[in-house]
Amino acid sequence: MRRAVAASEVSSGELEDLHQRYRDQGLAVVGFASDDFNQAADTEQDAADVCRVNYGVTFPMVAPTSVTGDQANPLFSMIQSRGRAPEWNFYKYVLNAEGKLTASFPSRVLPSDAELVDAVEAVLND
Repeated sequence: MRRAVAASEVSSGELEDLHQRYRDQGLAVVGFASDDFNQAADTEQDAADVCRVNYGVTFPMVAPTSVTGDQANPLFSMIQSRGRAPEWNFYKYVLNAEGKLTASFPSRVLPSDAELVDAVEAVLND
């Protein structure tokens, strides 16, 4: 498994910047569209189109899925079981190569913030 940063939605072109900066070192950024907060596109293609047109993202976008509650997809069920379910859009999660959640960041933390970049670099250097 590749290391990953998962976000409930694309939080700007900064996720793309993070993807471009670290992908050759093994980082995989994956965007998760979700209508849990009544703001997502209806289909995987719609979500991908919005993110590619508005933010220029090249990383994968997952089909709209639930990220909270009993209907959360398996990744977010695991995240939720560790007490870190997203409370709003733009949550970011860092997982290591074994799929272990190592850090989580609320909406207010941008992908360019030092604390998130440090968490990414820590798993890449592990």
